[in-house]
Amino acid sequence: MIFIQWNKIKSRRNLLLSIAIANLASLTTGMMMTWLSPILEKLSKSDDNNPLGNAITSAQSSWIASFHQISGIVGPFAYAYLRNRIGRKYTMLLTVVPYIIAYPMAAFASEVEMFYIARFLAGFGIGGVFSVIPTYIAEVSDVAIRGVLCSTFSVCLCFGMLLSYVFGAYLSVTYFNMLELVVPVLMVALFYLLPETPYCLIEKDRRDTAQQTLVYLRGTTEVQIELKQIEVQVEEYTKNKGTFCDIFKTKKLTRAFLIAVLLVSICQFCGIDVVTSFTQNIFESAGVSMDPALPPIVIGAVQIVASLITPIAIDRAGRKALLIISAVCVIIPEIFLGLFFHLQEQGYDVTNLSWMPITTLTAYVIAYNLGLGPVPWIVSFPLWPEFLPVWANIPLKVVIEAVC
Repeated sequence: MIFIQWNKIKSRRNLLLSIAIANLASLTTGMMMTWLSPILEKLSKSDDNNPLGNAITSAQSSWIASFHQISGIVGPFAYAYLRNRIGRKYTMLLTVVPYIIAYPMAAFASEVEMFYIARFLAGFGIGGVFSVIPTYIAEVSDVAIRGVLCSTFSVCLCFGMLLSYVFGAYLSVTYFNMLELVVPVLMVALFYLLPETPYCLIEKDRRDTAQQTLVYLRGTTEVQIELKQIEVQVEEYTKNKGTFCDIFKTKKLTRAFLIAVLLVSICQFCGIDVVTSFTQNIFESAGVSMDPALPPIVIGAVQIVASLITPIAIDRAGRKALLIISAVCVIIPEIFLGLFFHLQEQGYDVTNLSWMPITTLTAYVIAYNLGLGPVPWIVSFPLWPEFLPVWANIPLKVVIEAVC
């Protein structure tokens, strides 16, 4: 089965190119999601690596860590609206604009307020990428290989996280941010190579252009059957189109909404944002014997491996079983890590337990990425009625950003 999919993927060169360019936004979002870990480590010390001169306070650190959550609540609404008004392609371009402004601002920041603004702007980009990029990838991909290609979104996110851990550990604040700026700028430079999605073109009654786009993406002129299927799906959606408030008109839809919100809320309440944002700080507080910059890199590499294994694990173990197993396996490392810091705070000698922080966090990241991370999203979307494909993920994204 994998061999058959690989042959189909190889024959879709233009499709792969389009998804690769789109995933530059995913890559820079992953980089921004762990940007905080190396930056806070530098800003919390009064040395030459701190562009502010003096170490920031714990309150200022918390504000830098939180500002993107505020704009992250608004971002998904704005970008979901735009992707229907101006199309997926141009909305996707707009997702990287906040990054292009935020990175230089952080690179040359001389006051802590500039970091606040940079993080606030970045939140719009993060919310937009989660709203637009998965939709774009799904709509340009053909059904036979859609699952594999959609998984590239999470892989690129994890790879971006790793890059931030690596670059941030050994570069100054200025060089680190300017290097990360390269990715969104590269996406803008390659933007002209991106086609609009066939679904969006059909929605706008541009059938001939949709057909040409399918020929470009599939590498064959035999696209009539798929084009007809897209037309039927778009027509059915248009005919049954409803509003977000329709969710609460029946018990069935309300129940689906609550289940979806609960799943994604659990996903966030397990503390993944704290782990990815404060990884380096956690290891410094633990007093590990090795360079505190190395364990975050290990964690980032583990995330990539776990994200590659996830699609296979979901098919083999099933979504419900994997979700339960993942939840249990996330709790156990957190208990032991909490016990480690409790013993440390009580004055016990934890030198012989110095291996525990990296071991528990590695186990935590593996368990999270195999279940709690991807499964709630995979399970949630089928719960939504067909007349809400555009707005379905908005409440979930709002909950995610609000509870972080």
